[in-house]
Amino acid sequence: MNPAPPFEPLAKSAQLGEGGKPETLEYHTESVVQRLVGLSCRSPQLPQIAGLPNFWHIAFWSAVVHDFGKAASGFQARLHGGSQKYLHRHEVLSLAFLPWVAEPEETRLITLGVISHHRDSEIIKTMYQDSSGEKLAAEFEPRAIEWLKDWLERVPNNWIDLYDLGSLGVQKKTFQIDLALFPEQAAASLESGIRLYANIHPLDEPYPHEPAFAKLQTERRLHILLRGIITQSDRMASAHAPIPTVLQLPSLEQLIQQIADRENKAIEPRAHQIAAELEGSLIFSAPTGSGKTEAALGWAAKQQTHAPRRLIYALPYQASLNAMKERLERDLKPVDGVAILHSRALQVLYQQHKADPDDLTELTRNVRRRNDFNRLHQPAVAVLTPYQMLKGMYRLSGYEGLLTMLAGSSLVLDEIHAYEPTRLGMFLAMTEALRQNFDVRVCAMTATMPTWLREELERCLGVKALPPDPTLFSASRRHRLELLDAEMESPETLELIVNEVKSGRSILVACNTVKKAQAVWQTLKLQLGAKQTLLLHSRFTGRDRLAKEQDIQARLDASRATQDPIAVVATQVIEVSLDLDFDRIVSEPAPLEALVQRFGRVNRRGKKGKNGIVPVTVLTQPRDGQRVYNDDLVRRGLEQLESNVGAELDDLIISGWLDRVYDQNLLKVFQDEVRRSAKEFKEVAVNTLKAFARDEALEQKFDELFDGTQVLPKCFQQEYEDSLKTSPIEARALLVNTPRWITAGLREHVQWCETLKLYIANLPYSQEIGMQWKTPQVQEDSWGRLDD
Repeated sequence: MNPAPPFEPLAKSAQLGEGGKPETLEYHTESVVQRLVGLSCRSPQLPQIAGLPNFWHIAFWSAVVHDFGKAASGFQARLHGGSQKYLHRHEVLSLAFLPWVAEPEETRLITLGVISHHRDSEIIKTMYQDSSGEKLAAEFEPRAIEWLKDWLERVPNNWIDLYDLGSLGVQKKTFQIDLALFPEQAAASLESGIRLYANIHPLDEPYPHEPAFAKLQTERRLHILLRGIITQSDRMASAHAPIPTVLQLPSLEQLIQQIADRENKAIEPRAHQIAAELEGSLIFSAPTGSGKTEAALGWAAKQQTHAPRRLIYALPYQASLNAMKERLERDLKPVDGVAILHSRALQVLYQQHKADPDDLTELTRNVRRRNDFNRLHQPAVAVLTPYQMLKGMYRLSGYEGLLTMLAGSSLVLDEIHAYEPTRLGMFLAMTEALRQNFDVRVCAMTATMPTWLREELERCLGVKALPPDPTLFSASRRHRLELLDAEMESPETLELIVNEVKSGRSILVACNTVKKAQAVWQTLKLQLGAKQTLLLHSRFTGRDRLAKEQDIQARLDASRATQDPIAVVATQVIEVSLDLDFDRIVSEPAPLEALVQRFGRVNRRGKKGKNGIVPVTVLTQPRDGQRVYNDDLVRRGLEQLESNVGAELDDLIISGWLDRVYDQNLLKVFQDEVRRSAKEFKEVAVNTLKAFARDEALEQKFDELFDGTQVLPKCFQQEYEDSLKTSPIEARALLVNTPRWITAGLREHVQWCETLKLYIANLPYSQEIGMQWKTPQVQEDSWGRLDD
């Protein structure tokens, strides 16, 4: 009879192991330690932020024993192909071995580092509150216990030398393990550890107004960072993500030289870019095209003077993030690329890497893997919307890892003016909490900054804004204001558009609603033909919208010397999506902030028109917000425009107009809402932030921030089902973004499909015009409110 093979516990089955092979406990544990080391180099400030000098020591020894519970007989049987499900949590069983590694003063934190790396405290409490430590300790066979003892005495201390962990304060252990004492010690450790975790949030915690609350917040922050660093290291190892690297940002001078090399001309840093090179948080405004992004990146490089910092770049719109990701990868050349984090990031990555349509399965696998790395915050640079950071405050799944990856980072908030008051208040409260509690340094910038917004930012960041440079703004003038007293479908408006295209120019036709855009496009198509008109809005499938954006980009790219004559009819999606350069614009009335964004698509390089100035035309009708915008903002904005017809525009002038738009009454309404929202968010999310406790009520509040859903046009149902078999990501390109209310407001035409787990919309759809709300069964006058 052949002798039994030597025992060595597994951590991963062949199904989950790297390369389709099982992973041993030693291999996985070292992989976790390697990621922990990488994160310690990237975020060396964590001990100071956590208020724990030996933070890396606690984290290392937690990582060493975090999966010891997998050596239990039942768990090993499952990993070796057994069909019986193992009912115990391995992270709980790992507590049996804490007496071997944890000194009395370390036991509490190492216990929390180990037991928390998968499930929240309430789940463990429910599963184990009445469990016997003696019975749990009996899950380990003697050979497993002996193997773990031998391994512990041989290996981890060597890792401390191998990975230079001593420089981080990680201390070696002198082991004196008596196996005869294991049953008694393990039982006591299991019971005390479960009791600690189950009662980690007592009901009598102090309230924010009580003196003891500050101490509680410090302890909560430590718990968040401890759980975050262990779970991130473990998940990166399990996903076989590359070891995190340190980001070394180029200096402002190096960034400017890159631009000079690309444009083949000498370029000097501008005054606002040099002024932005200071340590600490920053607020500034500068015109579009003046090098704001380079100023922000130069600022971020300055924050690395004493220690590395991760770079987080936040923008309000998904389309802007897609372009910024490519720009940062070009300019920064980070080893691990740039993570993109928003709700459609997987689809964006898929389209960016789609090359061989015959190998969709492999493409899908690789894209999902890249997206997983991004969601684990493996790259040192990330572009995201502020909503992704809100997940940390609202305690959505993995929030401790998210907050740990944000801690000690440099955060750029671009286009900070773009948020409506309720969300702005939340973002400001979140940013203030990150700055005060997690050592996040913030650069808030925009081209248009009215006084009230500047004052709110100064209050949030605790710094004064840099004064704007009037000379810089005046030198950026590219537009001359014109008004036309008409509506978009008026004959004089349509005649202006048609004449511009027939004269060989491109024109952006900016509408406030999808319904209006569809109607205007149909009229212009009859006069100009399909080749010289194009419609873009949010109610196209992802596939059709991408094709339209690529067509527009090819014909109107700002880098081209000339652009094609065409009328592009678009809604707000055009404001921030693409680097386009129209010759003219005619726009429906909108708040000044929105008009500025639209004007930014026209004469972007300042090389069109007489002396680099082109007319931008705003209609004066209708004078309300069309249930899209605040009526008063539109009306008062028009009053400012009517007083300045013929003016050459720059962002500083418009900021002055905004100060007059927000008169005392309107300003009070907006500021009150910003501050009310910030106060509520602080009470609901910031003051209750703690580790080990996802909150369903807070998750519901987060979901309520979004009023959209995706539906599948009925005409694509068969194609969708066929695509699911080869590439689910490809299939999702057939969905259309819609307001959530249509599932109730149009319930006769939009119904849930349980098989596909999505809504199917039996509504008219075409590649040219997109999805239309109107159906033959519904009277015209019943559709008014559906156009918001």
